[in-house]
Amino acid sequence: MPDKWGTHGPIRARPIDPDASDPYTRCRIITMNGIKVEAILFGHNLARTCVDPEVKRQLARTRYIEARQQNVVNRLLPGGSSVLETTIAYEQVAVDLTSWVALLHLRISYDLGAGYVREAHERQHQEMFGRDYRVETEGPHPDPSQRA
Repeated sequence: MPDKWGTHGPIRARPIDPDASDPYTRCRIITMNGIKVEAILFGHNLARTCVDPEVKRQLARTRYIEARQQNVVNRLLPGGSSVLETTIAYEQVAVDLTSWVALLHLRISYDLGAGYVREAHERQHQEMFGRDYRVETEGPHPDPSQRA
């Protein structure tokens, strides 16, 4: 990895102003912080199972960069929040992520199932109206006044 990816200087990150920022900014920061923490833990567990020393060295460098990024993201949250405000923010993140995953699952299920639903609908339509449609397309209709 190039040396420009990480500096060893102090971390400077100003916390957001909760009154001047978007209401979901706090949720985005909490979500990104969670992603960074999971990336660090995943890298740690991967390094524990790896046997190649060069790969371990690269993983250590990646974990160092991830830890610095997580530290910057974590410092974006204002420190003056009460326990109740922090709890509500984490609950909001949990609800929003759950609803997003549910919508994504529903969308994927619909996209995968749309072809099957369409085929079943067409089969049902053909079973219900197939004979009438074939009769109508077989030839000219007799004049209703000439029926016996």
